Amino acid sequence: MHKWDNALDVAEAKRHPELENLRRSYYQWLMDTSQEGKAGELKEREGDDMAAINLYMKAGMPARAARLATQREELVNNSDLIQVQCQLVLKQVCLPDLIDCEMSLLRPCFAAAHC
Repeated sequence: MHKWDNALDVAEAKRHPELENLRRSYYQWLMDTSQEGKAGELKEREGDDMAAINLYMKAGMPARAARLATQREELVNNSDLIQVQCQLVLKQVCLPDLIDCEMSLLRPCFAAAHC
């Protein structure tokens, strides 16, 4: 995995003509090997925040998805997205993840769950 990251960094720096093909191949390999979390990192790095959030949620990383969503104004205002993330975080009830999440994002979820 680490070699893929290095190869992409070098291809990016050198403006390699096959950069997009390398990215697609790496993404496909991550998906084929059920590494949705790492695929989410790749999509986040590419600036595809919605794809990254969906992959993080699929990988069981709702806190990471929520953290990314709170960094983007247009995503913070997406109430459907926030509600799904809150439900996943509350379902997993992992204290370190809850602490890492933006509490302002989770407050409405706690209120709805009567916590």
